[in-house]
Amino acid sequence: MKPIIKDNKLNKIFVKDLIAIENKITELKKIQDDYKKQLLEAMQKNNIIKLETEELTLSYVESFDRETFNTKKFKEEHKELYDEYITMVSVKPSIRIKINEN
Repeated sequence: MKPIIKDNKLNKIFVKDLIAIENKITELKKIQDDYKKQLLEAMQKNNIIKLETEELTLSYVESFDRETFNTKKFKEEHKELYDEYITMVSVKPSIRIKINEN
């Protein structure tokens, strides 16, 4: 296998494969979302809370309200208090992939 990066340039075959993988993931996520939508509608229509097979378990989760904390507003209105309670954490390195559409 050729190196992925040589002379600060990406291997063209690697780039092509990576783009194909990213596009396939996007396509599969759309299919997954459609399947989930169909399942949700069917389970709601038939008043089913849980379905189990040998391979998987599907559980219907009701809508609910969730409390959230408006960090941005709190920071704007209470800067000193915000600074007193803020802590820094290390985030491990990662790779962000963005496909440039032509």
